[in-house]
Amino acid sequence: MKSSLLCENVGSANPDIAGIGILISFAVQAFISLVLFFWSTLLFTKWSQVASTDLLLFQETADSSIPPITDGVTDLDQEDSGSSRPMQRLTNDLEATEKKLEILHRLFLYAIDVQTLYGIALMIAGLIVSKSLNLYHRHMIFDSVSLISVSNCAVIFNTASVHSPFSAQNKRTYCYLSIFLFATLYFIFGVIFYVHMMHWDPSKPGQCYSPSGYTRLWTDQIYLLIIREFFYVALTLTLIYRWRRSRLWCNVARMLRTLLYGTTIAEARWKEPVDAWICECSWTVLTLAMIQFPLHLYSVVAMRRANEGLLEGGGEENRWGFGQVVAIIMLAGTLIECLKGNTGSGSSHPSLAGLSQTYPFLKWLFPKVDLSYQIARPQRIPKPTGPRTHEGRRED
Repeated sequence: MKSSLLCENVGSANPDIAGIGILISFAVQAFISLVLFFWSTLLFTKWSQVASTDLLLFQETADSSIPPITDGVTDLDQEDSGSSRPMQRLTNDLEATEKKLEILHRLFLYAIDVQTLYGIALMIAGLIVSKSLNLYHRHMIFDSVSLISVSNCAVIFNTASVHSPFSAQNKRTYCYLSIFLFATLYFIFGVIFYVHMMHWDPSKPGQCYSPSGYTRLWTDQIYLLIIREFFYVALTLTLIYRWRRSRLWCNVARMLRTLLYGTTIAEARWKEPVDAWICECSWTVLTLAMIQFPLHLYSVVAMRRANEGLLEGGGEENRWGFGQVVAIIMLAGTLIECLKGNTGSGSSHPSLAGLSQTYPFLKWLFPKVDLSYQIARPQRIPKPTGPRTHEGRRED
């Protein structure tokens, strides 16, 4: 079995597919997306702690406390001003975190758009030259675009919302169309790649490659099927989860319950358990998808190192051309956009509910946080107007 898999000629070199610049661009952009995603998660953890614990505890304590009885020496105005300072600090902390989340949200969408379009371009190029493309470069294209698939699973949660402004809705529509096109091409290219893999022939140039790290072809075939199907399972769960939050689904579900039960009482029997199950499964699938990043990166690097010496004119694979230069320029654009991100600004009067509508993926990450609570701005207690008595109190 081992001898039948030995491949001496994997085909001609193609630096526009397996060049160093191409691989660096895909790997770094996918890594940037993961960093932005988890960074926003950490920021929201801090935001949720302040919003759900410190801020609420302070307000409940302030609402239930009895105003102290002061003497004539104590200045009531200074006490009122001092009591609002902790509330003001908490509110300012929330505002600063919300601004950072807004910047990360914009950078995350920009990085996803760039790498998704570049993955679409790479798959279209591979399909156009499919007849002359060797099996090794098909594998390299599949591994490269798989780095993008793990990020596309997260972007749906980050952009899907039914309460966003019209401009945001247009942006989400564009994002959904690009992801749909990517998923379609990813499926078509994966099927063609699997069919060519079934026609493995080490005696023909371009019909084989050197599997790195193992000696059995079926291991690579299983890897292909699992990775491809996992992406579509994750994509389907995320779409179902977001669709259940849409107004269309709510209206359809209400009509069905009315027709079947004649009332909406049955809604509470199944809605919350089903939503909780979908949310839990979606988070699990997305976490596993993010873990796939080092697996895809290792596969790309190992495959290239194992087959670089078997190419016709192997040194040409490292030759820099137009395709690699464009890939690096697009990567530089993403890095520059990240460096410019600190110039963004957030809302001057945010609220927890408004933040959850702007960043709907936060609801999914932290479903137990009450996002319907509005931030209560610290208000100055009205000054008593009555004259002071000899005991230091004011008369009504």
